[in-house]
Amino acid sequence: RELANTLGTVKPASYFSYNGLEQHTNAMQTNRALCILYALTGNLDRRGGNVYFPGIPGSKMRDEKMLAPEGHRLRLAHTKRPLGPAGKPNSSAQAYEVFEAILTGQPYPLKAMVAFGGNILTANSHSLRGREAIARLDFYAQADLYMTPSAELADIVLPVSSYCESHHLRLGFPNLWPARTWLQYRPQVIPPLSETRPDMEIIFDLACRLGLGSQFWNGKVEEAFNSQLRPLGLNLEGVKKHPGGLPVDLQMTYEKYRQQDPSTAAPRGFKTASGRVEIYSTLFKENGYDPLPLYREPEISPVSRPDLKKDYPLILTCSKLLPFCHGQHRSIPSLRKLIPEPFVEIHPDTARNYGIADGEWVRVETWEGKIRLKAKCTETIGREVVCTQHGWWQSCPELGLPGYPAFSPEGANVNLLYSTRNVDPISGSVPYKAYLCKIGKIAE
Repeated sequence: RELANTLGTVKPASYFSYNGLEQHTNAMQTNRALCILYALTGNLDRRGGNVYFPGIPGSKMRDEKMLAPEGHRLRLAHTKRPLGPAGKPNSSAQAYEVFEAILTGQPYPLKAMVAFGGNILTANSHSLRGREAIARLDFYAQADLYMTPSAELADIVLPVSSYCESHHLRLGFPNLWPARTWLQYRPQVIPPLSETRPDMEIIFDLACRLGLGSQFWNGKVEEAFNSQLRPLGLNLEGVKKHPGGLPVDLQMTYEKYRQQDPSTAAPRGFKTASGRVEIYSTLFKENGYDPLPLYREPEISPVSRPDLKKDYPLILTCSKLLPFCHGQHRSIPSLRKLIPEPFVEIHPDTARNYGIADGEWVRVETWEGKIRLKAKCTETIGREVVCTQHGWWQSCPELGLPGYPAFSPEGANVNLLYSTRNVDPISGSVPYKAYLCKIGKIAE
């Protein structure tokens, strides 16, 4: 109640949410509730509140008109979750939907895949199901910097250049308003080593081979950059003369919903059927979802699954490690020495109940699989919760630190523990932040 009073009276106020809310089985409705909250408290698109930044004008790189409407409707999970990622033109499909389409042939068979980075198998659940699917493909090509567990299954591995061996153009950076208005060309530091090529060159050449050259500037990357810059009255040669980048003249306006629509002279409003903030969503109702955001217990929790609680009494959650980016960088000595081994955080009282000592190797297990981690006792976590991270597979020979098998219970791949059978029915989010598990000592 104190928090509600503060939010309602302190102006302006804003909040930022990300994976903490979005990796749950009620992710969409929870985020909707919070969006409604900052609208109700008068913080929507107002200075100091939750603001919509304008984008830098430029050519549209992903034009939904390139694909016919019937093509968009063929996107995996389009009919299953019409308001989710696959429901919009210009959008995407979740990895587990790709795995299932390969294995079942439904809604249609997938026979081949070309992937760029990403390490699709360790970055997504369920890794064993994914490995089975990728192995079933008729053809799989992977472009990557490292021989990842995913790349090892490929028919062809294309070695790609690092960012130091390639050039790029960035129109606007995230989060801060000054960053949003910053444009920068990143030059190549050294020529590509050995037989590597930049990702973009591979993509542009592949597009030309597929008869899409006219839409990829006939394979000329710098012409594509110029196409992006043209609406700004700039060209690449001019931008290159500013090595640290340059600002774009963008005007920040607030309360854009109040602006007059030139065709109707009415306030512009919002991109909803009513033009208003829809607390009660007719769009959700039409698609069979709760029109008001309701709290729903996570589908895998001690409350919703008492049948599992007896054997799996602890709540499993996960977080990221600042020295690493997902499954990258554990091979870099300066970073790996900060966090040499995979670990699971556990409250000291809980560890004591299980006879576990700080720094001891333990087994974390769900009904889907099990992995091996080091116990890290901390009082900053709830007694009923344990927390680990994803992305462990790389070795660091310089420090004598091992890699971890991605598909084995002797490894530390957290994506062996999660199923994709229980997901948010609207967005398809996998509940990485709320699951059930058990933990136990490993007899050496």
